[in-house]
Amino acid sequence: MGGDEEGEIAYKTRLMITDNSLTIESDVSNEERDELDWDTIPWGEFKQNLDATGEFSDDDNTTGVTSKDVIVIDNFAYVSHGYGGLEIIDVSLKSNPTKIGQFKLRVDEEHHDFLNAASISGDLAFLAFSRHGMMIVNISDPSTPFAVGNFTLGDGGEQDFTNLMIKDGIGYLAYGSNGLVIVNVSDPHNPYELSSLRISTGVKGVFVENNIVYIADSSKLLIVLNVTDPLSPILLAKKDISIGAQDIFVFENHIFMVGHNGYGIYDGTDPSTPEVLREFRTEGIQDLYVDAEYLYLPTRWGLEVFKISDIENPVIVARFIHEVSGQGVFTDGNYIYLASGSKGLIIFDRNFSELEDLPIRFGSSPDYLNTIMGFSLISTIFFGVLGVIIISIKSIKPVKTKSNKIIN
Repeated sequence: MGGDEEGEIAYKTRLMITDNSLTIESDVSNEERDELDWDTIPWGEFKQNLDATGEFSDDDNTTGVTSKDVIVIDNFAYVSHGYGGLEIIDVSLKSNPTKIGQFKLRVDEEHHDFLNAASISGDLAFLAFSRHGMMIVNISDPSTPFAVGNFTLGDGGEQDFTNLMIKDGIGYLAYGSNGLVIVNVSDPHNPYELSSLRISTGVKGVFVENNIVYIADSSKLLIVLNVTDPLSPILLAKKDISIGAQDIFVFENHIFMVGHNGYGIYDGTDPSTPEVLREFRTEGIQDLYVDAEYLYLPTRWGLEVFKISDIENPVIVARFIHEVSGQGVFTDGNYIYLASGSKGLIIFDRNFSELEDLPIRFGSSPDYLNTIMGFSLISTIFFGVLGVIIISIKSIKPVKTKSNKIIN
């Protein structure tokens, strides 16, 4: 990493592990370090290999409007945009994405409801709002989306569905401390409840595959249900994990989960007995997506891509660092789409050259070491003289070893 322009400083790091210490060397001099505010080092100066192909940010980006997640189908990006509702963006020209439609749900004369998540099935968008349950929107003409149905539970009041997934005419809604709600949406004008399960205190993410529902629970649980009969779901597994999970994705019998304190990979070959393959303690991960041999993790500082051909030993191969956090990610063809908070939608060409030696990132998140090394650092990091950091690792806790989008 480095820079030649005026005012930039080149940073190089080297990491060494000896008997009881971890040493990181930097070529920044002591005098230079004293002049730096590590929380405000320009993100672009850190080594990365993902460059934006195109960007879209809403000009009417009012307070609280933030791009949270994205799904791409047939050159249309469907962006969950918080108080801005669902934005539909034409991405056929990657260098110049253009908004063509939007669906917002008004709460009163001054406010709109907050869109937590979206799921797309055919010509319908299923939208989980924070106050008005699930809205079903016709998107056959992306320029003029309109509501065709609404689902709320019979108890009335505000209903905050945090996530959802649609599969074969059935909706699976994450309802936080109220558990999971299963809804028949085969007639979008008249959705109705099939069953509900208050199985835990923090259902946050849900993924459905082959009549099996996988649930990410913030109370550090992985829950698995058999929903062959959606009227009578059967609990298959309720496994304690180390991740306070917020979202989940299943790919080829592997279960990927992310939370505010890390991410984990689990063997789901037998859904009744999921096994921990690897758990990583880190912070700042917002979402996840998996395709082929890559795991995509939006973070507080942008986006990181891991190669998972060796499933138990993911290797970081690509990075995009930004002053605004990545919130959600999706891939389609040769492109990566990042929902990036108030910065809107960012598009990357996926034909990147893998970086084999990404340096440690200094700054406001020393926990980044956890992602690379699989350690939980519980010591405070101090910068020493001559650009050398020495950290005691006697108390380092070793790692354990052993999402939510649908397109029908």
